Amino acid sequence: MDYTWQFGFVWKYKNIILGGIAGTFEITFWAFLFATIVALNLCLMSLSHLKIFKYPAIAYVETCRAIPTLVGIVWVYYSLPIFTSVSLAGNASAIIGLTILRSSYMAEVFRAGIQSIDKGQMESARAIGMSYLLAMRRIILPQAVRRMIPPFMNQFVTLLQLTSVASIISATEILHEANEVIQLTFRPLEVYTLVALLYFVLIFPIARFSRFLEKKQLAH
Repeated sequence: MDYTWQFGFVWKYKNIILGGIAGTFEITFWAFLFATIVALNLCLMSLSHLKIFKYPAIAYVETCRAIPTLVGIVWVYYSLPIFTSVSLAGNASAIIGLTILRSSYMAEVFRAGIQSIDKGQMESARAIGMSYLLAMRRIILPQAVRRMIPPFMNQFVTLLQLTSVASIISATEILHEANEVIQLTFRPLEVYTLVALLYFVLIFPIARFSRFLEKKQLAH
């Protein structure tokens, strides 16, 4: 195939690409923050002995884990405005959709981390008069969080990758902005190659650091 690669034009559209990178991190940050909050509550509910909390949380987790990310984001974008009469921008829809779906996976990370702590510590805390939530906050979670850092970093990486799906609802992220550049330049090979390199540069250091932390924990 006789094709001449040209990357010189990219600098002309650097502001569009930088806007996409900023949008990607904005979606990732807020979705990760909200998903973490939702996931912690889901985890505590699923570990509860009260059926009114336990079974709805389990149903939520199992349902959301079965829904593809693309389907979930598109549903939020088109359906929520019908139910709420509030029009949602692409970025807001992406954040809400990713929060709903990824919180189900992160709840399992919380659950695994909490259950990895010896049950005797909770029993001892309850024996000296601590409530369940107080023992969880002061004794169990501080220990569990240290073990959960590597898997949560992996969840962050996954979330960063999944922001590309939001391009279908015109969210301001890397892939959507790259498609804008393609429409202006008609150079898809160069632009998509640049997109792949950008994701590599953004994700590889985080993934390597996560692996380093995992090995460090295993060594202890």
